[in-house]
Amino acid sequence: MGLERHPDEKRVETDIAVEIELSAEAGRAELPNVRGKLLRNGHEIGECFVHSAGEISSAPKAQTACSLDHFVLDEDERGKGLGRHLLQETLKEAWRLGYVRAGLEKNARYYDRHLLYSSVGFRVMDNCYKFRKRFNA
Repeated sequence: MGLERHPDEKRVETDIAVEIELSAEAGRAELPNVRGKLLRNGHEIGECFVHSAGEISSAPKAQTACSLDHFVLDEDERGKGLGRHLLQETLKEAWRLGYVRAGLEKNARYYDRHLLYSSVGFRVMDNCYKFRKRFNA
């Protein structure tokens, strides 16, 4: 793990003065969860949370897999490259901690978000159907 940059990383250049605060949060898995916060002048303008798959499965492969569970950026900060920067840095920290796979599940109607995720290396794996069952009283 002596690499400084993740092999899939595309460098984001931004002139906007922001700070990223990364933290590893212990849970029930072998590897910690990772939280990234995007700050401007001490005020949080974005957050990204990567959750260990080891939290829900004891399978060996789950211990090095994580899922992007929470990613939010203030609406007026979008379109400046800041979200991509936060996402890249949070995923890079997860990789540095020992994760080898990351996944996410998102609603198909948010095409703009799909472009963001694919720009940092995520690829579409399959299309899913939602099912619902209503119980009669």
